Amino acid sequence: MLPKRNLHFIGVDFGTEYKDALLTAINTIKGNKKCFILIEGVLFFLDREETDNLFDFFNIVQNKGDIIGSASFQDELKKSLAFKRLLLFFGEKVAKTKASDYQTIQDEFYQSRANYSLMDHQEYFSLSKTYNHKIRLQKELILNEHFYLLLKTKF
Repeated sequence: MLPKRNLHFIGVDFGTEYKDALLTAINTIKGNKKCFILIEGVLFFLDREETDNLFDFFNIVQNKGDIIGSASFQDELKKSLAFKRLLLFFGEKVAKTKASDYQTIQDEFYQSRANYSLMDHQEYFSLSKTYNHKIRLQKELILNEHFYLLLKTKF
């Protein structure tokens, strides 16, 4: 059981100059305390340059021993029936509708982050086994998300 914590959600519009305001907001909340950053549901919609800039920003915000939790999809997702169905849904709801409009991230991205080491990498199916979660859908109907924990090892 995790101890009770104060969690803070900070929304960001990546289409604007967000870094100064975000840094101020984070430092106001964080102070000298340990920092866990969770980024989920975001990277799929950013390009690689924006993603690199965001992780470089995390490097500025965090201290040695702090952790990033990140969720992303890998390249093989774009071959799946689940992804094809997602594109059809997006075609009805949003402007982007090609596979190349959405970012997938391979393990190497996380393994090569300066000042960080990869602590753990799991994906939907391995976590389902770990937590005894019964998968009810066929594998090809599931968007297999990958989850990474990165430990900041250097300042």
